[in-house]
Amino acid sequence: MKLTQIDRCTDISKLISDIGLSDSISESAVSADVLIVPFGYNDAPNVFPQHIDELFRFCKDNKLKIEILVDDDKYEEIVLNSHVMRLGKIIVKDLALPLFISVLGAYIYEKTCNDLDTDRVVESVSPTKVEFEIEVIDSLQQRKSMTFKFEGEAKELTKATKEIKKIWDGH
Repeated sequence: MKLTQIDRCTDISKLISDIGLSDSISESAVSADVLIVPFGYNDAPNVFPQHIDELFRFCKDNKLKIEILVDDDKYEEIVLNSHVMRLGKIIVKDLALPLFISVLGAYIYEKTCNDLDTDRVVESVSPTKVEFEIEVIDSLQQRKSMTFKFEGEAKELTKATKEIKKIWDGH
């Protein structure tokens, strides 16, 4: 497992302006607790990892105020062939962090527990890897935001999210 803390602070208003969102998406993004940020790929600036729309719906179903930072007509997914679940960059308000971590864990578990249609472990099948970047921002703007990058096996997610919460709560 690799969990890295990165010194990076995103100006949400500037990000929304730079992406050029419609007024309705911009308003929704400002009030959201969780934002999914496009990571861009080559000449496609509004690209998101494969299945990010499923994570979006899963979060919505679990009562998180979430927004994908792109207008619907510009949304694109990129499919990279590998056994890696890429979730891209996600910005989370600190007050929503515990719920988001719980929902993210449930989502990843749901997606990876069915990797094999058997109860026995097949040694030639590698475990699902997960990659994401979470920036935690202070809702009251009293503390500096913190960004965490996770790369590891899905089964290591619980340990990583506990560490993220511990570091955030301790700063």
